[in-house]
Amino acid sequence: LVVTLFVLPMLPETIPAHYGFSGAADRFGSKYELFTMPGLNIGLWAILLLVGKAVKKEKDKAEQNAKVLFAANLFALAIFNAVTYWFLYLAYRSADNLLETDVDAMRIVAVIISLLLVLLGNILPKCKRNEIIGIRTKWTLESDDV
Repeated sequence: LVVTLFVLPMLPETIPAHYGFSGAADRFGSKYELFTMPGLNIGLWAILLLVGKAVKKEKDKAEQNAKVLFAANLFALAIFNAVTYWFLYLAYRSADNLLETDVDAMRIVAVIISLLLVLLGNILPKCKRNEIIGIRTKWTLESDDV
């Protein structure tokens, strides 16, 4: 939110707001639409705080699961921030076509998804059995081995 407020005066009044499959901008909007992502980021942060409080209510598993959830929260918020910065960059450049930018967006998406899978692969085995984080099926909730 702070970065968006800082960059806002440098942006044109009308910015590309949506891109089609071809990479060309197909909708333009006000620069104030850029506050959507920081707003979603703050909302996500609030929801994740509530989930964290619910995790801490579990007695024997709370500490480890709270650590795992905190790491996952940081990663989710980092992704939302990266997307926000990407939108700010596109607005600043007034990029009418994604293919003409200096940054390969598909490579960035591939890296983010790869990091997400690595994070999940490291985090989920450290979770204790619970009803909030991880794979929650009848079988996994009944057995630590499953």
